[in-house]
Amino acid sequence: MLKPGGIFCFLENSKASRLHHFARKKFVKWGTTWRYITINEMKNFLAPFKNVDIRACGFFTAFAKSGILHTFARIFDKILVPFIPQNMRYVMYGIAIK
Repeated sequence: MLKPGGIFCFLENSKASRLHHFARKKFVKWGTTWRYITINEMKNFLAPFKNVDIRACGFFTAFAKSGILHTFARIFDKILVPFIPQNMRYVMYGIAIK
């Protein structure tokens, strides 16, 4: 519970794209049981807060866990993610002030 003026910081895996959804179901043990939320759902959860800033990042790095592939995925993310809609990115983060 936050006092008025308190700051809530969050970092959450988001529902992301259909490709992410498919990969989680296929390759992640908890992918079929975990409930990933959308940015709109997070906005609804944070509706009681005065100020809310939600951002999203990552797309390609979700598919490359380590090594040279991960390095290339990070490069692609830096270049291409600004052109990918926020609701298709796989991590959301932000702050909300009560």
